[in-house]
Amino acid sequence: MTKNNHQFFGFGPPLFALFAPVAAHAADGNSRLAQEAKALFAFALADDPSPQHCEYSAIWATDPIPEFIARAHFGLTLHAGLAPPDSAGKPQDVLDPVGKYTSAFCSPEETSRYETELVGSLGANPQANVLISHTTYTFPVFDANYQKAAVVASHMKVIQTPSGATKYPLQTDSVVLIFVKARSKWRLVETKLLSAS
Repeated sequence: MTKNNHQFFGFGPPLFALFAPVAAHAADGNSRLAQEAKALFAFALADDPSPQHCEYSAIWATDPIPEFIARAHFGLTLHAGLAPPDSAGKPQDVLDPVGKYTSAFCSPEETSRYETELVGSLGANPQANVLISHTTYTFPVFDANYQKAAVVASHMKVIQTPSGATKYPLQTDSVVLIFVKARSKWRLVETKLLSAS
């Protein structure tokens, strides 16, 4: 839960029971919450190519899990979405716990500076261009027994020219990834598109 989600106590036991394990250990990097999040992302990113410099946000996104998904997959009965819990560490701690790709995680300011430098390195050749890729994730929302989880992922890929103007977008989308655990391993079972352009 986010800091504000503790206000949900007024709605009764069902919601508290659903998130009690998640809230209890949110700040401990060695907690069950943190370990499950690391295991989930280890599976989710296993087949991805090595990330570029500043490809991942160093800050967790805060997009909620939409109400229709919360109802279908987590049994939520309120007219509300689910906010990601207080994260056990930064995205780098969870997505890259061994520190193999430290340069892939950047703050918004670092990302902006890097993209400016990258475009500037193209020189004056009007035919030159560069692919810029950026991804943000929310910290996973788990059910009480850590058998189901949801993550909001936002992807952006554009090609830019030396002028810094966007040449054309290749991909801009936001999706909810639904995972279930089978035989102690996380598996992606559904992808719900939230937006795309």
